[in-house]
Amino acid sequence: MERIDQKLDQLIKESFSASFMNNTKWLKLVERLTDAFDNPYVDYKLVTSSKIDNCFLFNDYYNWFYEPILFKEVEWVCFPKECEIIHGRRITRKIKKNYTQDIDQIEQIILEIGQFILEKTDDYLKVYAYR
Repeated sequence: MERIDQKLDQLIKESFSASFMNNTKWLKLVERLTDAFDNPYVDYKLVTSSKIDNCFLFNDYYNWFYEPILFKEVEWVCFPKECEIIHGRRITRKIKKNYTQDIDQIEQIILEIGQFILEKTDDYLKVYAYR
């Protein structure tokens, strides 16, 4: 595990010039947002992948995403104002649901926590961990 952690640290150091988050800030962010909004929906990108994943955040002591992810692996999280969520893996059982969240309220809570690097448009609010 230590070797993987060192490789991750090296990748981050080589790929980004600035780091804006730490575990304490991530914990405060997730705890405050999940308290205020139950399970906010996010798109997120990991530093180890070019793929953008998505999930509902939930406040669990060990895991805030659906899969085990270290906070330092997260390059950014994005709160879309609107999105379409598909439930079910089988074609015959797939259910599409439109989901809307108030990114202005999300931004207000984030700003109450502390200083974050944010990007906001009419359609989303993005929180950067690295740039």
